[in-house]
Amino acid sequence: MRGVVRSVVLLCTLALPWVPAHAATFQIVLQSPFASGSQASVSPDGRLVGVAGFHDSAAGESWRIELSPLLAVRISTSSPAGVPRFSSDGSVMMWTEGSPPVTHRREGGVTTTEPVSGAVNALAADGQHFAGTVTLNYWPQAYVAAHEASGPPEFMLLGSLSSDPPISAATSLSSDGSVVVGITANADLSAQQGFHWDATNGMLGLDDLPDGGSDGWAHDVTPDARTIVGFATSASGKEAAIWRDGDGPIGLGDLAGGAFESQANAVSADGSRVVGWSTTGPATLGNPGTAAFFWDPSQGMRDLKTVLRDEYGLDLSRTALDEATDISDDGGTIVGTGHDLIIYTPLVWVAVIPEPGSTAMLVPGVLALLTLERRRASSGSRRG
Repeated sequence: MRGVVRSVVLLCTLALPWVPAHAATFQIVLQSPFASGSQASVSPDGRLVGVAGFHDSAAGESWRIELSPLLAVRISTSSPAGVPRFSSDGSVMMWTEGSPPVTHRREGGVTTTEPVSGAVNALAADGQHFAGTVTLNYWPQAYVAAHEASGPPEFMLLGSLSSDPPISAATSLSSDGSVVVGITANADLSAQQGFHWDATNGMLGLDDLPDGGSDGWAHDVTPDARTIVGFATSASGKEAAIWRDGDGPIGLGDLAGGAFESQANAVSADGSRVVGWSTTGPATLGNPGTAAFFWDPSQGMRDLKTVLRDEYGLDLSRTALDEATDISDDGGTIVGTGHDLIIYTPLVWVAVIPEPGSTAMLVPGVLALLTLERRRASSGSRRG
């Protein structure tokens, strides 16, 4: 019995420094009756969260939130603002304010990108390249651009696959800006398709799921451009999908309940964690009828709230997680939107969970320590 007691004390001593790395946390960063339609993003390093939307009746606003410790810096805007996008370390942040994209640098302040009538949807990890949509003759077209050391950014229009005039939008880009993904549509907007663009091959359409339709969308791409996530159309309906290394899409499935419909919004840097939303029931007042999902290769698509509750012990009894909108490069910080289950006010949340495998590594260590102590106790009994 003495040996078992020593093993518990030793385990606690060794585990104490690991607790912050293994403990999951959940926090509501915005809750307001005016927060409906808000969006959230997270910097690649997981330290900064950006929130934008109509948070009051007068104007849209952007928030920049430091997670360690949680320190909010509010940036008020004179017009509705798009969700902020971050460079790898958060030193550069871009968002759309009214029409022209706005750039905020930790060193250098805020500047507007003129003359542009459009939006910035993505900022590369290098903080230099960005992509989005410009409006030309009333039609949206994808672009990629780069900040220049002197003078305005240099823009490149990406065109479209079939429509005339071109109709497209860029949604994400690789760490160096060399690969852009997004959506393109035909002239009457009856069909849409995800695309992959680079300077050598131009715009290429992403393949559809087997036995599905032609509708699809690319929402995010990993920094190395090897993995793309979004949605495609399968025989069952709109389905979250992943494209790897140029291969055809793999459907990620759908959560139980409601119509068959899901969408992947973001992916970790190594492609091992994907987040998004799936329908789980009918939409009602204050409840969109969706749930945030978490996908990994070993366990597939799961309800994120269930994962946080059952695997990490978090109490989310009053909170509905409607959609996961972004994930950090290491897959440890997830942000999204939801609502209060009692008063139904919209909210924005952030969850921080352990890196893949970190908790699992603790179990073999526990077993090894217990086995070692039992052997020592048994050996001591035989000596006596």
